[in-house]
Parts: sequence; structure tokens; C-alpha cells
Amino acid sequence: MTDPAPGILSIVATPIGDPDDLSPRALDRLQRADLIAAEDTRIARTLLKHWGVEDARLVSYYDHNEQMRTPGLVARMVAGERIALVSDAGTPLINDPGYRVVAAAIEAGLEIETVAGPCAAIAALTVSGLPCDRFLFCGYAPRASSQRRALLDQLATVDASLIFYEGPHRIIDLLNDMAEVLGDRLAALARNLTKHDQRVARGPVSEIAAALAEEGRIRGEMTLVVDRPRLEASGETSPAVDRAIRLLLAEGLPARRVRDLVCEIFDGKRRDIYQRVLELDRE
Repeated sequence: MTDPAPGILSIVATPIGDPDDLSPRALDRLQRADLIAAEDTRIARTLLKHWGVEDARLVSYYDHNEQMRTPGLVARMVAGERIALVSDAGTPLINDPGYRVVAAAIEAGLEIETVAGPCAAIAALTVSGLPCDRFLFCGYAPRASSQRRALLDQLATVDASLIFYEGPHRIIDLLNDMAEVLGDRLAALARNLTKHDQRVARGPVSEIAAALAEEGRIRGEMTLVVDRPRLEASGETSPAVDRAIRLLLAEGLPARRVRDLVCEIFDGKRRDIYQRVLELDRE
């Protein structure tokens, strides 16, 4: 294992559930760091204690103080200190703080290394049973339903699996909005990944929402993976396909060109799509 260079920023991925998922190299970097910049120092200390690291120096680095903290961290690295950056769980910067210090370190000409490891978005995708060849990480959807629906409308024609993080108090609202805006797509809801009570619910978004509603009090850290747009098994087009067709027709494109473009985005028979293009063009 190579020694970390002086004045280096180590972006260290930490476990998303099971503390034993911390890699040997990640533990080495945390032990050798002159300072650990942690999203929550209490969570970081709990992990370090699990691994017998009692004397680490930590400083908080989270959304509301990262702009203020960044110059000091860069100054420490310029002076030769080794800084390790960790989030509460998973890979830093993925819907977590860190972008500012990484950008500032690059500007200062400092060395940066990634200590790869867990990421909830990727872990959920791999167990979802949905296509993994193309995916888009969407983070947390907006809290307000109108803004959430506007985002989903923008994502409706994206030819990729969609990955969201969401809290237990808003997950049903998100699923219901998806059913209406995206159509009743297949999805996988992963909860408490790598923990002893890990669960993955798979099926149409409406069925997952209904099952959650029966639970009463919903708990767990959640990652939702949603399938890309497809034609319905019956040959009928989904709301996302119809939306794409209407937008292209509104641009004045001929029906055959609309068919070709929609076929590039959605799985389905050219004949079925062309028939739907003609139907919507007559409206």
C-alpha cells in the first residue's frame, strides 16, 4: 500500500450500512490523515471507534459551512498536511458536500486521490434488476409537488434508468407523482442497503407506493431506481412517449421524422409508434 503524499486530499468512501465494508486502504488514509473533514463528526467518530482509531483529528465540513471551511483546508494542504474528506455514508460529493474543496485544491495545484468504495446509488442499481448500461443520478427530488412534477416531466424522455434518494416521509408522494407523470414504470426501492434489515421492493411504482402505505410508519434510508421509458406491453404508448411525440410535432417535424426520433429514445415497434404519431397529429 502506497503512502499518502504530503499535502494531499484523499476523498474517502465510507460504508453505507455495515461498518465492516470499510476498505483497508480507506482505513489507512483515515489513520494517516493529519485532519479528517467530516460531514458529521459524530458519525465519523463512531466509525473510527469501530476500527480502533481513537486519536483522529476531525473538523466538520457540511453544506452550510463548506464555503467558510474550504480556504483553511486548502491552506493546511499547501503547508503539507494530509486531509481526508468523508461524508456520513458512501462516496463524498455524491449528493454530499465536497465539491468546493476539491475544486479549490485543483486550482491550488494540489494532489487529489480517490479512495473508492461504497455508493448507495450504485449499490441500489446493481440489485434493482433494471438496466444498468445507462443511468442518471437525480439526487433528492424537490419537496414541493409542483416542482417535483416539473422535474419528472423533464426526465420523462431520458433513455436511462433513473436513481433517486428520498426520505421515508416523502417517498409515497414521489412514487405517486411518478405514476402520474412518468407512467406506471417498473422500479426498485432499496432500503437500508448492507444492513441486517436490507430490503428491496420491486414492481410498478404504484404497487410499491401501495405496499408502503400499508406499512403505516415508514422507516429506512431509501434509494429508488426507476426504469427507462418503454412502450406498454399491450402496444399502447406510455404518457412519456405521448409527451415526446407531442413536443416533436409541436416543433413542426414531419410524422416519419417524429417516429424515427421517438424510436431512438424508446423501446418499441416502429409501427406502433408511427400509428400513435398519426393519432396525435390529428388531434
